[in-house]
Amino acid sequence: AVNEVTFYEFHNRSYWISSISLTQQRFFRSNLIYSFGRTEDIPHGMLINITAGPEFNEFGNRIYLGSSISRGGLIGNLGYLYSKVEYGGFLDEVDHFNQGVLNTSLDYFSNLFIISRFKVRHFLKFQYTRGVNRYLDEFITINDRYGISGFKDDRVTGVQKFITKYEAVSFSPYYFFGFRFAFFGFVDFGFVSMEEPLFKTKLHSGYGFGVRIKNERLVFETIQIRLGYYPTISDMQFPFQVDFSGEKKLNPDDFYVTKPDLVKFQ
Repeated sequence: AVNEVTFYEFHNRSYWISSISLTQQRFFRSNLIYSFGRTEDIPHGMLINITAGPEFNEFGNRIYLGSSISRGGLIGNLGYLYSKVEYGGFLDEVDHFNQGVLNTSLDYFSNLFIISRFKVRHFLKFQYTRGVNRYLDEFITINDRYGISGFKDDRVTGVQKFITKYEAVSFSPYYFFGFRFAFFGFVDFGFVSMEEPLFKTKLHSGYGFGVRIKNERLVFETIQIRLGYYPTISDMQFPFQVDFSGEKKLNPDDFYVTKPDLVKFQ
């Protein structure tokens, strides 16, 4: 049943939030980062944001408070580093803090390395998320885009998680009827827990490799074929997974000011 601590998405509610932001941004140009050959504009700068406003809810009015800071740029000849910390939640009428969330992330990609005409780039990501006084039915997962690439096990949930993702991408110099190929390998690790110490819980992982195929002259999404191995997945599922999918073009996080929003618990 819908009550004050469950099924928040079905609450009769509205909120009016505003934000103040301070931003600085410029771009440098590169390629073979998130696409195959076109010049890419990679943001360099910082963004500080403070968000606040009332929520009018059938189970009691609250005040939302949130803030974030992000920064990204080149680190000498080592590559590019982006970091972000954000925290937000609600204060109710008796000053209890609930539905809070802390998100921290660190994203890195290296410069290009040339190996026998193949251009290789490394990607590394760390993410920590923790829920604070979340509602009884609110949990996070490490499934696929929320953690370990290709991992799917809905039994693995909690209120905090730590993710490490590594991927090496090798861009082929060869064309086949206008199509280019990028070969990749990945290693992902993740912890997720309820209240127990995070690093005392089971370590989940995913390992694999695949190929991405793209023709920059066509409007079709990048085609991705991926083989993954997930040793800790549910006994009801086969640990090897083959995925054939379309990959939308990825874009780096930027420092533009956007409309006010809540910090996501995901």
